[in-house]
Amino acid sequence: MGREKFTASFLSQFRAQLNRYLRQRGPTSPRRSLADVVAFNRRGGREAVRFGQSRLIEAERLPPQDRRRAKSRLADVKTASRRALTRALDGNDLDALAVSPGASSITNTSAGYPAVTVPAGYLGGAPFGAILTGRKWSEPDLIGYAYAFEQATKAWRSPADLNQRFAEACPS
Repeated sequence: MGREKFTASFLSQFRAQLNRYLRQRGPTSPRRSLADVVAFNRRGGREAVRFGQSRLIEAERLPPQDRRRAKSRLADVKTASRRALTRALDGNDLDALAVSPGASSITNTSAGYPAVTVPAGYLGGAPFGAILTGRKWSEPDLIGYAYAFEQATKAWRSPADLNQRFAEACPS
């Protein structure tokens, strides 16, 4: 799937899921749709939108025909992702895989399969994680593998060790 089609599919799914979530929050929710969020952010200015909202606006403006095509493409991606993960696990007699963030976004996430991220180390002072993924309903196993990995590597550090602003909120 080309980048443009993937982006449209992502934005369509994001819009639909966010709208569903906001509607389900009920009458006490101050915002009921992505359009409400965009309008709120516009009224709030820079303080409300520290990192921008171009993707929110792009998702909200996605034409209906693009949303319909995206839904069909997402079903194809889900099927292909499930096949690829099953082939990798079965073909190598594995219970789980370690995947990169990029691979995770197009494999287990698209397939609807579970994943867990565990502290793996630091690069230039910034933390990074290892992502473990497995078959449907393998969450208990993945949590066990993540715990074993964390205990073996001892990579986790308190955020207070990285930035003193967090010291009060993060006991070591």
